[in-house]
Amino acid sequence: PGLEAAAERVAVSDYEARRLLSALVKEFVQMTAEEMEQANEGNSSSSSSSVTAQKRACNTATCVTHRLADFLSRSGGMGKNNFVPTNVGSKAFGRRRRSLYF
Repeated sequence: PGLEAAAERVAVSDYEARRLLSALVKEFVQMTAEEMEQANEGNSSSSSSSVTAQKRACNTATCVTHRLADFLSRSGGMGKNNFVPTNVGSKAFGRRRRSLYF
């Protein structure tokens, strides 16, 4: 309980939030690359000896985004009260406005 109360009092500036996010993304990409290297090394050494079920690797933008979101949610995110979300929603860039009149 004391740790949660302390986390609520932390104020993070926009610059600090961006640096934290950048550091998390770099760490995530490095961890993912290391996991892929280990999987490739394991595949090359054990491919002739046995057949094992493997999880398919997905490196599309959607998969990477989902893995990053999962990583951020597991790591506790950043000062949640002070985090400013990106401009997403009904009037965000790239969305068409639906007119009520035809």
